[in-house]
Amino acid sequence: MRRLSSVVIAVILCLAPVPMLGQADKAEQQVRELCSSLNQALIKADVPTLNKIFADEFTIIRPNGTAVGKAEAVKDVESGKTKFESIEASDSTIHVYGNTAVLTTVERTSAQIGGRAISGQARNTYVCVKRDGRWVVVLRQITPVVPPKSETPAGK
Repeated sequence: MRRLSSVVIAVILCLAPVPMLGQADKAEQQVRELCSSLNQALIKADVPTLNKIFADEFTIIRPNGTAVGKAEAVKDVESGKTKFESIEASDSTIHVYGNTAVLTTVERTSAQIGGRAISGQARNTYVCVKRDGRWVVVLRQITPVVPPKSETPAGK
């Protein structure tokens, strides 16, 4: 009897993580969809969606190193100061830690910033948290991907 109960406990312990894997997969998919919706909202200058996606304490760290909060980031999109033409994401990974998720991705962007055309590739980090049953973005950091300089042999 003791051996049977040990086997039953072992089977239960082996199967216990299975539902958690499904929850992690679901969270990853929700975060992917959230960040995709964010990029679409940026392209469309959809302020109500941006206000819903960004947490009140949202911060963006821009490619030049400046950090701004939700109000300024949304205002820049609403006023047209920041206008995205395209955002193409690739090479993304997501790690979920309970109610927190970190997504990293490479994005090729074409935009107008302060009337100046910009385009290029950047590595983005999104930190998302789940509140009241839905995911929101609390932080986004954009780091430009700079092509490596070609090395020239010494003395040339």
